[in-house]
Amino acid sequence: MFVEKPKEEVYDVIMNERVLVLVSMDVDSLCACKILQWLFKCDNVQYTIVPVSGKEDLARAFHEHSEQLKHIFMVNCGANLNILEMLEPEEDVMFYIADSHRPIDLDNIYNQDQVKLLMKEGEHLAVPDFDDIYADSEDELEDSDEEGSEPSSKRRRTGDEDSPLSKRKAKRQWRQTGRKFFTSIMRMPSMEVHDKYVTDAQNLHEHVMRHNHGTDENGSSINCLRIVFDTEIPLVQSKQKFYSMDFDLRNNLKGWVETSADRFGLDEMSYGSFHVQYGFKNKLCASDAVYAVNALLEAATEGMTKWDNFLEALDALSRSNTEKLQDGIKMGKKQLIAVVNQVRSLIDMHQVMCAGHFLYAHLREGIPDLEMFSKPAVLGALARFVLSAYVAMIGKIQFLILTFLFCLIYQVQKQESSSSTVCSCSASGFRKRTCLLVGVPPIADESFKNFLGKAFEMAASKTKSRTLHDHFDPAVIEMKSEDRGKFFDALSALLIPK
Repeated sequence: MFVEKPKEEVYDVIMNERVLVLVSMDVDSLCACKILQWLFKCDNVQYTIVPVSGKEDLARAFHEHSEQLKHIFMVNCGANLNILEMLEPEEDVMFYIADSHRPIDLDNIYNQDQVKLLMKEGEHLAVPDFDDIYADSEDELEDSDEEGSEPSSKRRRTGDEDSPLSKRKAKRQWRQTGRKFFTSIMRMPSMEVHDKYVTDAQNLHEHVMRHNHGTDENGSSINCLRIVFDTEIPLVQSKQKFYSMDFDLRNNLKGWVETSADRFGLDEMSYGSFHVQYGFKNKLCASDAVYAVNALLEAATEGMTKWDNFLEALDALSRSNTEKLQDGIKMGKKQLIAVVNQVRSLIDMHQVMCAGHFLYAHLREGIPDLEMFSKPAVLGALARFVLSAYVAMIGKIQFLILTFLFCLIYQVQKQESSSSTVCSCSASGFRKRTCLLVGVPPIADESFKNFLGKAFEMAASKTKSRTLHDHFDPAVIEMKSEDRGKFFDALSALLIPK
């Protein structure tokens, strides 16, 4: 059921209980988790945090703690799953779900006893009546195979529900510490980085200005040597870090870059954002912090587990760990360079193909940074960049309405010493050909709805393809490489415009 009074119905209930916090592995979730940590510490709430990367992790984490913990707070996961059917909890277990994924499972909405859904304040979803859905359930099951790719009982929409309770409570706790709002602010550029920008910047701006009387500036990301050359910045200065440059150059650089960008036909070089200042040296833009934390979270470091990466990324959000955030920025730069180089390679080699009703491209073994691109978040960012670059280069209007499917083909090597699997291109060991598939909605689609997850499920069911739908984002799946042909044939038929 939807929660109307978050403080009374959720926070006051869990204040005297021990809480299990299940956190999805993305920047948005980490920011909400950090805020929850501050709130729980302020009120001495006992809690256990467990990161989860998919449905299998979610079920495992729940069953490991279900006997001791009866209050489960789920951050950016669980809303689009039938939680009670999937986890089969005891009747005294309560779930509090703050999730931006859509659609919301109707069983979660209509459950009045065990599931509490935290929604963005002021948001209203068009939910069908209970009787209309379940009165003729048998008839609906018979007709389900004849329905189109768009689900009739679910509505997909991207929101930002994973911190309304946190921000409401935090407003009282942080009256004198405006710097902590930056963690909440980071969620907005996080959504833009992942193409899910939420238009509530003005509300956050007013919220910050009540606690900080400084002026706000636009953030910019500059990485173009030609533009820097056009600004006539001395070579000695350009080789230094930004905060080591002369004061006048630092103050005028943004204006010079915007002026030079116009000469090269580049627009949107800057956009409205927020900054945080740590002393005299560390001034960070929110979007840069997002790239840094995401790089730490998705790091493919030898000997590091995803739990280790989660803790590293969570620590980077603390003011006392600015060095770790700087390390994340360096890793984020390498990640962006790899993405740009791969986009250039795909475009130059004409690897983006039109398969009728969708665009398609794939990466094979042997490419640089294969392990980096095996992460869904990085592959998704690459897919959105490829689609934007290709459509801009081709310049054909019809491509604006085409969905883009991006596939990474790699070998999964099972190590003899353990049951873990790793992405590998080596010839040794037992290997299976696997592909990671990411679906990106058309550029012309401004509704922020992605129905590809349902289309993937239907195509896999019709062709009996061996697929794994374990990710919280339904538009990301894994499948056996041999099944790609029949899967894409079925998908092409499903994506025919009506």
